[in-house]
Amino acid sequence: MSDIFISALVVGVSKIEWENNPKMLSSVCLSVIQKWISSDFNCLDKEDISDEMRRDYGRIKQSYFGMINDIYNLSNNYHMLQYFLHNKEIEGGFKISYAQTITENYIFNLRCIYDFLSHFARIFMEPKNVKSYLNTKTYKSLNTFIGYCEKHQKVLPQEIINYYINLKHDLDVIKKIRDTIVHDGKEPFIDIIDNEFSFKVSASNLICNDIIDILSTGNNQFPLFKYLKTLTNTLFNSIEVLGNILGNESHKRNSKFVIERTAISGISIADFKLFLSQN
Repeated sequence: MSDIFISALVVGVSKIEWENNPKMLSSVCLSVIQKWISSDFNCLDKEDISDEMRRDYGRIKQSYFGMINDIYNLSNNYHMLQYFLHNKEIEGGFKISYAQTITENYIFNLRCIYDFLSHFARIFMEPKNVKSYLNTKTYKSLNTFIGYCEKHQKVLPQEIINYYINLKHDLDVIKKIRDTIVHDGKEPFIDIIDNEFSFKVSASNLICNDIIDILSTGNNQFPLFKYLKTLTNTLFNSIEVLGNILGNESHKRNSKFVIERTAISGISIADFKLFLSQN
């Protein structure tokens, strides 16, 4: 894949490329939803389906492309953090200021991707249940969908219901970080220690740190890249678990179902993949 592509969605990838190309971020979940778009969604005009369901399927498609865009944004944000950290021509104060803004963007992208995950299961919901759920004011929120799954465990196959209920813990972690920044008026404080970014989120630059120590460091500041990598890998693992569940359910309903291998490619993907795979 040539680096002339700033970003690209690659569909119909060979198995070897899909599994081994370092410049492609491959995904079972994206592949399952892409197959749904290219088959079921694109055949909607031929089916007897209500306008309301047609609009909701459009929302699912928009969420799919929104998630792809935010994943690529993560790779760009990571690349910018590395660039500013190691660029000796940028004064330290600017490095810290830029890193604070980019870190906020990174966390917001993670939070948005979690919300996008709430849409995909609706491809298996009955129209009456979709209609009932869409009457919920905050139906775009994953937190809302998890609550709906807890109360209405018959609207989807049990494996899908269990997946969303179990996702609540990981969502609460990123939600806590994001809400601390947005709603509590706090911000990430970045420092450079041993030529690496460290960070905390606090109302003032004091000893306290108001976010979860997911690395179990016992310290009041966390290594930024390791923290972001842990958050990202947790999310990406959850995305792939959902992809496998949705793929299995698709195959149960149609024995001829085969995923359409899909990957995200672009100039910052290779470095991002390497970052996520490092110990």
